[in-house]
Amino acid sequence: MKKILVLCGVILAVASGWAADAPVKKSAQPIVTDQRPRIAYVALRIANLEASLKFYTEILGMKERQRIPLDNGVSEILIGYGDPNKDAGILLLYSANRKEPYTHGDAYHRTILSVKDLPGLVAHLKASGVKVSRDITRVENLKLSYAFISDPDGYAIELVEND
Repeated sequence: MKKILVLCGVILAVASGWAADAPVKKSAQPIVTDQRPRIAYVALRIANLEASLKFYTEILGMKERQRIPLDNGVSEILIGYGDPNKDAGILLLYSANRKEPYTHGDAYHRTILSVKDLPGLVAHLKASGVKVSRDITRVENLKLSYAFISDPDGYAIELVEND
């Protein structure tokens, strides 16, 4: 996990450097361009490819975008919603040779998904055998509701519906 966090830090530092090196055009309004870095994928190490794909694609409705075979039985499976050129996704990193489960450490907290019908999704998840670790909770001052679930590897996922 430390290696992943260090790599993410290096990527963010490089991306920030690229953004900082870009010429600054003076304007009364902030400039937003398509050339700025964007989050493409968040990578999660998984122990069971079939269980994770079923969870993310069949239960949560993501689409498998691409499979990238690497060396030594390692594969990257890119999944997500929407256009992969515009919308962030999740990269599932699977090693066929790994026999023991991964430890998460204490740095990772959760992935947050914005949803349209939280009660309907939670009912679907429960019917699909997904454990809801925190049932729907309303936060009136923020005008939102949320619930928590976990994926097959124990990664926490927060489901949020805004009014």
